[in-house]
Amino acid sequence: FFQAEDGIRDQPRSRGLGDVYKRQIATSAVLAVTSQHMCGVGGDLWALVHVPGEPRPFALNASGHSGSGADVDSLRRDGFREMPFHKDPRSVTVPGCVDGWLALHQRFGRLPLDQIFADAIDLAIQGFPISAECAQATKLLKDIDNTDDYFVNGPPRPGELIRRSSLGETLESIIHGGREAFYEGEFGDEFIAFGAGEYTSQDLQKIQANWVEPCVWWMGAWSAKRLFLRCRGVYQVLSVGRYEVFAWFVFFPIVAVHVVATEHALEDSLQQQTGKPISCTPATCLLYTSPSPRDRG
Repeated sequence: FFQAEDGIRDQPRSRGLGDVYKRQIATSAVLAVTSQHMCGVGGDLWALVHVPGEPRPFALNASGHSGSGADVDSLRRDGFREMPFHKDPRSVTVPGCVDGWLALHQRFGRLPLDQIFADAIDLAIQGFPISAECAQATKLLKDIDNTDDYFVNGPPRPGELIRRSSLGETLESIIHGGREAFYEGEFGDEFIAFGAGEYTSQDLQKIQANWVEPCVWWMGAWSAKRLFLRCRGVYQVLSVGRYEVFAWFVFFPIVAVHVVATEHALEDSLQQQTGKPISCTPATCLLYTSPSPRDRG
């Protein structure tokens, strides 16, 4: 939990982040540095933002689209029955994370990005002790380009100090140049070259973040809301329905534990559906009371 704590650590410069919205952007940036196997600037971002006094959460879907050169027939012709895992751009969508950060900052942020990204940049340049899980995940990086920062001293051991100065420079470029510095700068040029026809400059100019309506499952006066992800968001909300009776007896009188209970319910249900262990991040599903029937739309 070192990484999560770092994003909101109580230091003079971080204390100014104020409310949870800015701290969540800062934490996400820190995790992009320290937990690349879970998230990163080359990946996507989703956010479900609760604003006190608002009847509904704000839902952001910053999962990138396929390149305009995507062609499922080419995969079939090459003998693929599932998406290739390594070194094939056809499995890679346009990253949405950076657009997601900027959309959240534009709507809710007050402090400048240099303050919000300060901890993440420090950790990238000065180094961070790699977690056991991340160290284990680096085994998947064999023969993958641009991963040298993890292997300066050979395969990393848990707790070893890892420096990712190039990522720190990328975050600094976003501070000064906005999305154009990322999508239309050095990263964008290399991404298009990597795609070999899969992506165009127009693909990267298109903003990958959209404010959307969340999925909703009603339980009397309560509603569970979840982002409609392109992967499994709808299944998580439907899973809550299986626990509707449980919700009436537990969620209704004990508001303080409703998020934790919902997450465990979703994890159990998804594991049954997929046959794989699933870990839902805290507050990926929010439970709301409705002040009036008109809010059920």
